[in-house]
Amino acid sequence: MVADNMPAGDTDQQELTKDPDMKEHKVDIKVDDLDIGRIPDTQGSNLPKLTQVIITNVPRRLKHNSKNLDQWILQVKSALAQLRLENLINSSVVRPVRGQHNYNRWVQWSRAVANWLYLQLDERLQQRLQDSGNLHSKADSLFNTILKVVREGEDMSARLATGSYDTRRISEIQAVRQYISAHKTQYHLLGSNLLAISSLR
Repeated sequence: MVADNMPAGDTDQQELTKDPDMKEHKVDIKVDDLDIGRIPDTQGSNLPKLTQVIITNVPRRLKHNSKNLDQWILQVKSALAQLRLENLINSSVVRPVRGQHNYNRWVQWSRAVANWLYLQLDERLQQRLQDSGNLHSKADSLFNTILKVVREGEDMSARLATGSYDTRRISEIQAVRQYISAHKTQYHLLGSNLLAISSLR
């Protein structure tokens, strides 16, 4: 029987609690924050204890002009998720504040992940980061800097490709103009000779 002002789910729960057999088989189910997809309070939430671990390397190092940035990002997130470290590169999740119970753990893990991220880069990209002075010690800052540098490289590559196409087109147009003008003079000479011959008839 369902009351008008009560949702059906509540009545099912009430009926289960009234059943004496169900009380004997009651199971306490804890829901993990990661299972329900809830955003953690800080990047320091749900971090594992500080231990020596091995984070799986991504199959290919990221290059400064990489065309598979999205694939690299997915591989990095997957490798970090195996150890519950994926929130360390998520800058939309706030960092813990000094004095919070998980602050020291976050600092250590964030530095470790930043070092690991640096090693997942091509030597040329590593050098670019060093030259620009954008080597951050925290994982989320370094991750965002890497994405920015690679995306700037993509934009630059696109501009260079477009620029070379434009210069090639201009040079081809100039070559076509020279070709036409060279043949125009021959036709004009031929045409003037034909005109002279046809007037003799």
